[in-house]
Amino acid sequence: MGSFLRLFASAREEQKRRAYIQTRRLAACIRALRHGRAAARPLTDMTLACGFTDISHFSRVFHTYAGASPSAFGRSVAALQAFGQRM
Repeated sequence: MGSFLRLFASAREEQKRRAYIQTRRLAACIRALRHGRAAARPLTDMTLACGFTDISHFSRVFHTYAGASPSAFGRSVAALQAFGQRM
């Protein structure tokens, strides 16, 4: 039974590590979108730059994390920035 618990604990730590890395990658993507560094880039480039290899997976995970698709998030940030420049 002890080896099962060690294996389970190891799998749990791996899951935590992957979640941490994914959260850091998503936060970096959001920062890039907020600062306009990624707004004009194609989604494929954004996906790869953030450390993801699958566009569909990236879009699903991003939507779950940010509450909007990457393109919708980028458009809303761009609109807010344009509005701010007019004020």
